[in-house]
Amino acid sequence: MKNRIILMSNTDYLPTLEAARQFGKLGIKVVTVDYKKYRIANWSKYVTYYKSPNIRDTENFLEWLKTKAQEGVFTTILPTSDLMIWYMSSRRKELSKYFDTYIPSKKSVEACLFKDLVYKYCRKHGVGTPTTYFPASLEEVKELAKKIEYPVIIKHRTSIGMQSTKKGEVVFSEGELIKKYKKDAIVYDKGAILNASPYVEWPMVQEYIPDAVDNLYTTQGISANKGKSVALVCGKRIRGEPPKLGIGICSEVIDKPELASEVKKFLRAVKYDGPFGMEVLYDNRDKRYKIIDVNPRVTGLTGLAIGNRLNIPIIWLAILNGKQNIKDTIVTGNRVYIHLISDILYLLGNILHSEHKLKSIKDIFRTYFGPKKFAVLSLDDPMPFVIDVIMSLRNKIKHPLFYLRELIKGE
Repeated sequence: MKNRIILMSNTDYLPTLEAARQFGKLGIKVVTVDYKKYRIANWSKYVTYYKSPNIRDTENFLEWLKTKAQEGVFTTILPTSDLMIWYMSSRRKELSKYFDTYIPSKKSVEACLFKDLVYKYCRKHGVGTPTTYFPASLEEVKELAKKIEYPVIIKHRTSIGMQSTKKGEVVFSEGELIKKYKKDAIVYDKGAILNASPYVEWPMVQEYIPDAVDNLYTTQGISANKGKSVALVCGKRIRGEPPKLGIGICSEVIDKPELASEVKKFLRAVKYDGPFGMEVLYDNRDKRYKIIDVNPRVTGLTGLAIGNRLNIPIIWLAILNGKQNIKDTIVTGNRVYIHLISDILYLLGNILHSEHKLKSIKDIFRTYFGPKKFAVLSLDDPMPFVIDVIMSLRNKIKHPLFYLRELIKGE
């Protein structure tokens, strides 16, 4: 298709801004949509912003998308959030009448978004993953609490539909697990989500892997031929927000063929096509890499791949245009990826919760004075960084106790 106009939502997400800049530099028109204007990607010089309904207002948002597609506002969508890939996958037949894209099959998307399915595929195909339990009632939780070893982590079964966005909570005893375990609330697209995963409202309980802070890895890449052709980069989180269980705000590329092997094995198991990101923990106890999270889309550390010569958004577009096949490859490089304002705000917390504090301090100097790519800061496109600083500081000032708790507890 000639004269593509690419739409992206979730404009406070780093991959939205990263992809917009890559497309924009090639002269490709980019549209961002969000119900809030003051989000980083909306202020890039490469985009045209449209105010839309909240993406969580499922029916209104999707009807608005159809209308804008019919008006010629956009021709193509690159999903940059789990929710957008869920909408496009679960309603593929309906939405494909209005625009095109390159995304995994519905079955593959569900195998990534719902962690009970992630666990099922990992166990079936010999892929490393932490021991995890999936209770479906409070009675089952009480029985489980008597049998398992502690500590464990309470986690959502999925990232879509949930009221809380907290990644997990560590508990240390039977009593604490029973006290803190609460049924989740699905606040949007409830019918479709429950249809795909009937017990998704009941959080899972996962073993806690020791030294998790210092052994968290990520992979970013793109897959084709049902997982048989994969181009990816392996990364290691250096610092996070919050420090213990949070997203990577400073990461570096590592050469770990055995890590890439586990990731590829999972992609082949679910017959995956499209961009992806995975979080993986290394377990010193049995010397295995274990998948803990799968995102069937471009993710927050897509910039790490771009900074080290794996331009996932452009490869995605080339595949969509029928002009490129993926070569099975592991990309390496020496540029770290830093989300500057978040990294500054959480430097102290990351030092505090590191098992090796001297190394943590040395890493600060190494990452800032060596080769690097900043997530938002760009002299060529400065306004997103201005918005990022303003909104980040506003959030911390508005919720100071929450911010301090994250620094002190690390989660």
